[in-house]
Amino acid sequence: MSLARCLRRMVLAATILCPLAMPALAQEGEPEPEVLLTADRLDYQQRENLIIAEGDVELTREGRTLLAQKITWNRDTNIVIAEGNVVIVGEDGETLFGDKVELSDSLRAGFIEDVGVLLADDSRLAARRALRSSGNQTVLDRAVYSPCPLCEDPESSPLWQIKSRKVTHDQTAKEVVYEDATFDLFGIPVMYMPKFSHPDPSVKRKSGFLRPKFGSRTALGAFIQVPYYYVLSPNEDVTLAPLFTAEQGVALFGEYRRADRFGPTELQGSATYADRYAGSNGTKTEKDFRGHFKGTGRYVFDQGYGGGFDAFLSSDDTYLRRYDIDDENLLVNRPWVDRAWGTNYGVLDAFYFQGLRQSDDPGETPFVLPRGSVRWRTPTNSSFGGFYNVDASMLALTRSDGLDTRRLSSTVGWSRPMVGRYGDVLRFSLSMRADGYQTDGDPETFGPDGGSNATGRLYPLASAEWSLPLVKMTEGGWQHLIEPVLVGHLSPYGGNPDDIPNEDSQSLDFDDTNIFQANRFPGLDRVEGGPRGAYGVRFGSFSPDTFRISGMVGQSWRLKDDDTFQPGSGLDSNFSDYVGRIEMHPAQWLDLSYRFRIDDELEEITKNDLLASFGWQRFGFGLGYLSLADDPDLDDVQERKELTATVRAGVTDSLSITAGVRQDLVADEPVTYAFGMVYNHPCLVLVAGLERDYTEDRDAGPATTLLFRVTLKNLGEIGGRTSLSGSGSS
Repeated sequence: MSLARCLRRMVLAATILCPLAMPALAQEGEPEPEVLLTADRLDYQQRENLIIAEGDVELTREGRTLLAQKITWNRDTNIVIAEGNVVIVGEDGETLFGDKVELSDSLRAGFIEDVGVLLADDSRLAARRALRSSGNQTVLDRAVYSPCPLCEDPESSPLWQIKSRKVTHDQTAKEVVYEDATFDLFGIPVMYMPKFSHPDPSVKRKSGFLRPKFGSRTALGAFIQVPYYYVLSPNEDVTLAPLFTAEQGVALFGEYRRADRFGPTELQGSATYADRYAGSNGTKTEKDFRGHFKGTGRYVFDQGYGGGFDAFLSSDDTYLRRYDIDDENLLVNRPWVDRAWGTNYGVLDAFYFQGLRQSDDPGETPFVLPRGSVRWRTPTNSSFGGFYNVDASMLALTRSDGLDTRRLSSTVGWSRPMVGRYGDVLRFSLSMRADGYQTDGDPETFGPDGGSNATGRLYPLASAEWSLPLVKMTEGGWQHLIEPVLVGHLSPYGGNPDDIPNEDSQSLDFDDTNIFQANRFPGLDRVEGGPRGAYGVRFGSFSPDTFRISGMVGQSWRLKDDDTFQPGSGLDSNFSDYVGRIEMHPAQWLDLSYRFRIDDELEEITKNDLLASFGWQRFGFGLGYLSLADDPDLDDVQERKELTATVRAGVTDSLSITAGVRQDLVADEPVTYAFGMVYNHPCLVLVAGLERDYTEDRDAGPATTLLFRVTLKNLGEIGGRTSLSGSGSS
């Protein structure tokens, strides 16, 4: 636009504002809202009180804007008639288009011919005519709605659309209501709806029915679930979702959510009266109550205080798997309160466990109340150099038919890091730990017999760690790292007498994450003793583009054997197994990760953990391989070799085929497999799949599930839960 034209429009705007403002000055009370009118040409007929503006006309009032080629404004009747490429932009971003529009001068009410509506999320409504009233309701006659992008061919229909005799968009209720409507897919009517509604794009939460879920599952037969969502208040809502099954009747599912200033709360549950099975052979019993409850809370209060809870309970061992709720074998319930101040932290909590495996004995499952710990650290180097720490904890563990344990533990420590003259990093630390135990029962068998006993131990520890990170830049911007690491630890032998029970250190996984630690046990009940250490090297190479490789390898040693570690643990000899990892990213389309453990004589690989993912244009796959030897500490964990693989092949830009399998290589049989297709479009996602789970667990035996899911933009999903995803570009 030229400078002369800009100045002319500014003069016209100023000219029109003066007579518009004059009535307001003559009135008492609140002045009329400011009106801004700009145009290329302006004719103000004072006798008729008529304003005619032509050429790029823009009229703005109270946040609403009218654009047109020509408008005629009658100030006596307060009617504005706009013609030629008319556009009306509302306060909420909703945009209306038309050839000819008749409105009130507030732009809130009027009549529009050949109207188009662009909603805030870029979805569209088109109609022969529209009546707008009160600035918050638009009624469209013979309307078509679709969120799909416009087709290049104007004669083509969108992927899906809703045609309706009458559409009402109520911006106060934030609802779009269709009457006498049909749902068209690929231009073909597939469903008739006498009346249908959905929230407008500005709505984040609104009461109403959610997408139905339906499919078929071996244990349940054909099923359908229709959730109803109800908004209780601005910060809480509830969902009720009855599940109707052909084989097991009706189950009621529900969820409650609440968001407070101090944190969120979520509660879930279900209940049914259905067949229940007992015994290892799955003997059917009479119908009985079955259900579950699950909840979480995460709270942060003032002055560093916090708390929360995790709750998960089931009426019986197989209910969660039978109804496809969860596949956990151990349910953990934990309430807690904590506080953080400065570099310090304290927590008090309790635990209740529910084991769902057939071998689990509720009488031997412990209940923890209370458990508490406090950690204190000096925030800066002390005057003596280094940092000080104090750790204290308590534990009370009770069984209804077994060992009861009470434990108090406290550690005082000092550490000092420093940097040497060659850039090497050193860290020295000293600590003294005192543990006290009181038990009722047998500390070795965990049985109820054995009487009461009190014992304790002192565990002094001295450690030193040295590393030398060497970094080099080479031509092309490459960075290379190699860092040798040496650690040494010293503590007395005999720190694990028989009268100290092993409650929290029964499972030990020796790998690259704990090779340099002074105590590889995960808890406090078992400690390592004697002179020992570890050595290894960390390495990496990084290109300025995408290539990178990094990893480490190492081995630990001890002065003499320690029978605390069982054969096969990797730590039972003077020199441990070698452990390491390698991670590689050679290109954007490939990621590789490998973790391993090799025996000390380099003859047998005792652990393999391989992950690979590949993705190039329309094709991708993922591969995982896990190989573990027998766990010497757990009788029910045996040799495990497992292969998982997933593949995705794009037939077109929108359609892809997916498949996945999980194979038990020891038993030479599948664990699960899934096959399906995914169709992606900007306004529709279709996922259809067949899944098979071969796991047998009493009445929750092998199951075949046939499911599909349709996601319509702005309308939600129809279908059931499936492991196949439906994301991607159009």
